[in-house]
Amino acid sequence: MVRLVEYSALSGTSLSRPQYACLSHCWGKTRSKRITTKETLEANSTGITLSELPQTFKDAIEVARALHVRYLWIDSMCIVQDDKIDWEHHVKIMAGIYANAYITLAAGASSDDDGGFFRESPPRFSKPHSFKIADSNCEYEIFLRIRLPHPDEEDWPGGPVMPLMTRGWVFQERLLSRRFLCFAVNEIMWECLDDVACSCSTSQHGFNARFTHELPALLNCAATKYFFAHLSTLHDNKLFGFWRDMVEAYSQRQISFPSDKLPALDGIRQVIGRAITGRGISDTYLFGSWAESLADDLLWSNDWYDRTAGYRQCEAPSWSWISAAEGSVSWSSNTELIDRRWKLKKIPNVDQGVESDGGVMIHGNLAVVSLRKVEDEMEKTHPGFRSCNVYKQLRPADVTNPGSTSLAGPLTTNKPPQLQINIIDDPENPDNLGNIWTDYQFWKDESQLWSVLEESYFMPFGIENQPPQFEERPSSYCWVGGVLLRDLERDLDGCKTFERLGWLRYYIDKPKEEYEPSGSYQDVWIM
Repeated sequence: MVRLVEYSALSGTSLSRPQYACLSHCWGKTRSKRITTKETLEANSTGITLSELPQTFKDAIEVARALHVRYLWIDSMCIVQDDKIDWEHHVKIMAGIYANAYITLAAGASSDDDGGFFRESPPRFSKPHSFKIADSNCEYEIFLRIRLPHPDEEDWPGGPVMPLMTRGWVFQERLLSRRFLCFAVNEIMWECLDDVACSCSTSQHGFNARFTHELPALLNCAATKYFFAHLSTLHDNKLFGFWRDMVEAYSQRQISFPSDKLPALDGIRQVIGRAITGRGISDTYLFGSWAESLADDLLWSNDWYDRTAGYRQCEAPSWSWISAAEGSVSWSSNTELIDRRWKLKKIPNVDQGVESDGGVMIHGNLAVVSLRKVEDEMEKTHPGFRSCNVYKQLRPADVTNPGSTSLAGPLTTNKPPQLQINIIDDPENPDNLGNIWTDYQFWKDESQLWSVLEESYFMPFGIENQPPQFEERPSSYCWVGGVLLRDLERDLDGCKTFERLGWLRYYIDKPKEEYEPSGSYQDVWIM
């Protein structure tokens, strides 16, 4: 028999700070019938027989008892699921719940609560093999077995063999926990604040003497948990960069409810926020970014998203990665901010992350561009990606429909219109080749997409070095990277307002030292 107990009810006992374990699990479609709601709260507090619990809960209880841990925290049972106030309260204290737990037990291989912890290791990996060798004096028998397949940077913590690691909420559960014991498909994996290990003992540098530059990590994986536990070792810029690394990894996880996108990251936000304030830096938090690093945080792209989920996931300003379609957000380590006249002038007014005014005012170079389609096989696997030729549009003062020309010259002109129309029709011309990563699918069909892109706006943020696939071009030449914008056709504080549509980069046939933005500098709002 188990039952729900109030943490505060234990404060008057000798267990003023009781030792407890947390369960990290996939709810799945077979959610426990004893999930706690307003209706079941009293019954669950009275008592639940073990036979009523799903297998994952039973296994967690068995392991906790073996570790002599009396209390177990399970989110679906300890949070009243249909009580918004109780849910929001637990989101705020989630960092403390996992950080203060003695251990977190993770049902890594189970896609639902009926899957349980334990698996039989396949004979292919558990059955020993042997062979004999002999020399002139002795015969030796050598025993071996096939090495277990290990997750790599792609699969841990997000591979198909471990459904749990694809879930968004689990990302912070793992990092916040002091000890994380994961029951995977073929073995058990262990992570703590200082080291890692696994059943077959092939973790990278785990529990071994190592040089200072070697950090504990599962085989072929980054030492993410180690860095998270040692934030004090990171310089200020590295700390904000580490946050972006966290967002990149987190964005690849699945969230059942788009409104959970920020709450499921809030525990990590709290920990990094404390590290920021500890250095005397402002910890103002804006829709998934930090005010102190917003200039760099704006340089994201949505590298991949599914056609079936190509819509904006939640209500957030378009400049924030939170607003992108569910996919894979990233920041290029290859982008160098070089426009010294670029300036972030106004940021949203926020109170503990709650939206007040979501737009950012930027003083930057704005150019009207015309993008023309270039066929690219990558579109088949990356629905939000397009290749294009990029043309600068000129707007003669007395012409309604502008012409297109190369990326040079002012944004407007008073010269005769017939002298301004210079459309380059050669799609093989490499000098204006561009790539677009759209933030979401804002079009119904291809014709509508290119109709929007035929006249859009571009604000360059930085320079990207030569991508590997274009090494046949001069190595000193580079690519311009920046945001692709759509005019919202309304003003705010006397400035034009725009929606961010994606990230655009295009090739320039000159070194970065010679690059000069071709638009005009002005104050604009990105909403």
